[in-house]
Amino acid sequence: MKKRMKMLPILFFSLFSILIFTQCKSKEDQEVPIIVKEVNQEFGDTLSTQIMDLSEWFVFGNPDDNNKLYKIKSNGTELTKLSDSKYEGLRPLTNWIYYIDRQELNNSGRLCRVQYDGTNQQTMTSERVEGFCVTENYVFYILDNNIYRIQLDGSSKMKLISDNDKIYTLMHYEDYIYYNTNNGIYKIHTNGQDHTCIIDGYYYQFALSGNKIFYHNDAILYADLEGAGERELLTDYLSDMVVEDNMLYYSKGNYLYKMAIGSQATEKLYVGGTAKNYTIDKDWLYFYCEQRIVKAKKDLSDFHIFFGKGVQAESDMYFKLSDEVYLKNYDYDEVNNGTLYFKLFKLDDNSLGKIKADYPVELCVAYQDQIYYTNAIDKMLYRIDTVTSKPEMILDNKIGAFKIKEDRIYYTDIEKNYALYEYHLLTGNVKQITDRSVYRFLLDDNRVYFCDLTEDCSLYSLQNNKYEKVVNTSIRDFVVLENTIYYTDEKDHGTLYRINKDGNKQKLTEHKVEDLYVYKDTVYYVIKNGTNLLYKIKNDDSDPKFIDIVGAEYVDMKIFNDRIYICYASHGELYFTAEKYLEDLKFEHTLSSTKHFSIHEWDYFIYNINNVMGYLYKYNKKENTIELAVQKGAINLKRDGDWLYYSGVTNESSYYPYPYIDRLNSKTGEVQEVILINKSNVYEIEYEVNYPNILYHYEDDNRLWIKNLNTGLTNSMIGDCTSLQAVKDGWIYYINNESSGKICRIRMDGTMKQTLTSQSSQYIYSNKEYLYYLSFEEQDDYRGYLFKTALNESYKQLIFHEKLSIWDYVVYKDYLYFNYNGLNVYHLSTDTSKKIYEQELEYFYIEADRILCSIYQDGGYKTIEIDIEGGTIR
Repeated sequence: MKKRMKMLPILFFSLFSILIFTQCKSKEDQEVPIIVKEVNQEFGDTLSTQIMDLSEWFVFGNPDDNNKLYKIKSNGTELTKLSDSKYEGLRPLTNWIYYIDRQELNNSGRLCRVQYDGTNQQTMTSERVEGFCVTENYVFYILDNNIYRIQLDGSSKMKLISDNDKIYTLMHYEDYIYYNTNNGIYKIHTNGQDHTCIIDGYYYQFALSGNKIFYHNDAILYADLEGAGERELLTDYLSDMVVEDNMLYYSKGNYLYKMAIGSQATEKLYVGGTAKNYTIDKDWLYFYCEQRIVKAKKDLSDFHIFFGKGVQAESDMYFKLSDEVYLKNYDYDEVNNGTLYFKLFKLDDNSLGKIKADYPVELCVAYQDQIYYTNAIDKMLYRIDTVTSKPEMILDNKIGAFKIKEDRIYYTDIEKNYALYEYHLLTGNVKQITDRSVYRFLLDDNRVYFCDLTEDCSLYSLQNNKYEKVVNTSIRDFVVLENTIYYTDEKDHGTLYRINKDGNKQKLTEHKVEDLYVYKDTVYYVIKNGTNLLYKIKNDDSDPKFIDIVGAEYVDMKIFNDRIYICYASHGELYFTAEKYLEDLKFEHTLSSTKHFSIHEWDYFIYNINNVMGYLYKYNKKENTIELAVQKGAINLKRDGDWLYYSGVTNESSYYPYPYIDRLNSKTGEVQEVILINKSNVYEIEYEVNYPNILYHYEDDNRLWIKNLNTGLTNSMIGDCTSLQAVKDGWIYYINNESSGKICRIRMDGTMKQTLTSQSSQYIYSNKEYLYYLSFEEQDDYRGYLFKTALNESYKQLIFHEKLSIWDYVVYKDYLYFNYNGLNVYHLSTDTSKKIYEQELEYFYIEADRILCSIYQDGGYKTIEIDIEGGTIR
């Protein structure tokens, strides 16, 4: 398996709107504002010394990282995460950034703030607020149909207004706060006085600019700030809008529109999707569009992609030209400079290879030893000259999608409402195939299958100028295999269906399908259930067959010459390319033996998606079925009888995750909460199970805790623990908090505490008579000598005369396996050793009674398998 890197991203925005019209209620009988002094001493308002010009920066929700809070320079460089909380839109960076700590957009969360450099994160409210706005002196927020006011440091809480209806949005303008409900748009002075309903009826969005208020549902109207002089500006339904300098900007379809207030004349700019979350800064208008941030000149003269990978860019990552495979990828140097356009790279045996096309590409197709592509900036179709590698324009239309068959290019024209055309490469003739709005299309002999954008992406077939509606639902993706159509139903959570020529329909998955791909007589697809899982199915199969886990963030796959290429991402940061022959496609555990247990015909294991977090799965080898055992992310796994104890961190607070331990009954499926550490900035918890007790320790706390699972009582046993090592034969082994970090032990009842080593050490193994450990000459060293010491007498023996790395050994059952000039095994019960593999290793790990070793051979890295019992190399 070979890996190649690439930038990832992945995410989406959802827009919420409600259309209700009611009358404005009287607000005369409002309760008197209540002022509560809540000066929180932990909220200092002192800023660290500012060392940069904030006017050159933005803060925004990163569409490539699930809308988490980031900052970035205005030239697209120096991307920096500030918080794991989700954030909507892009704004100029300020000294303090206020945001709602929420796990999903449009959800409530605690009101927080963080300093511009990511330090001094503070929680402003204990309640989960629904919206807020910030003025020069105050923060105003929505909570349970109330508007509260606090000072910028979170003190002096004051209820400004209480409403009987739900409050949706609030904004400030000069000395007033404006907000909307089902019954109208209101204003109230920032001191809680002068409360007035200025606009009757429900308008789900409004904007303030130039002493005017703009509001809309299916029409845009405006009035003065008292609600007088109402006029209609535009009769149309739109998704979002912004007003500045007597100019209205709004989105409709794939275009951004501009209209001068008081004029019916409009200008438009193609942006490739729905624009939303606008911000105007200097001469530029910034907005989100198809999981990207785009900036356009305020006069709509041009636009640029400011940040984000987008949606279409991830389709067809691979293509084959002659005997060479190409991958769309990012030039790493340009990524560092903020340029996020795909380039073309040729894959070779051991690396990403040489760049083929050093210009922005989006969709790519190989045909007759030539590469055709659409430019990611202008959307036009080009061909790469095979001699000069320079682009040659083929079509100056804005292309939505294209395919090539028998010297003909079939393409959709964005500016002609995605109508489908045919262009003859030899004659240059163009003819229209259909004037319908084509979203996806597929050529099958003399038939064209396509999704109609104007009909909610229902699937049609077109043959001999006759249209037939094949599937009447919203389809995101589809393929055809021998007259059987496989499609994903967006109205049913993106799940997979198939329908045959007789009209028989079958639902195949309960999870959203990420991709569909046909190779020979088989359909391959990926679902996300925890991480991403690869499946296959044939027309005569009643159920899909699980193949393999394909990574944390799946991107795309293709199959060439019986070799499958899978593009996936590691923890949302980099793309990799995994290659595997079809005959070798099968699921294999590639996990540490300490995170894998076989119980009742099921293999339970944690699949790590990064160095820390993973998912707990159960796999039935006999049936070849896999299930996500629990919904939480998991880090470590331990077993006690039928119970599996797993640990991880909760997502109850985005930037304050709390470590937990739960347990799962492998017989009944029952899940019980065991431990929850209500302490911030703690990411992992060490634990050992010795039923009915569980012992645990977490970072930044020198105490070792013990909880009785029968009584629920929890007590602190000792106060000098920095790491819990093991529980063996009634003893607890741990590393103490002395500067040297020595190994200690104590009885389960808290008696007979002993210090076992004289210098910095790491526990390896123990039995009733002996302790095996690594002894370090310095505290922060990672290489030490292997010693054996008697527990009940003054005896100490050096086992191995060379230093071992803390990463180069594994204890499995009663054996110590270690990497030193090959693979060695030491029997901890008999004190005998032997070398079982002579060649130098990069690394090794053990799982399911086999050793997997990475070695360098024939100019590349490969994995060999060694059977533990016989030492046989596979």
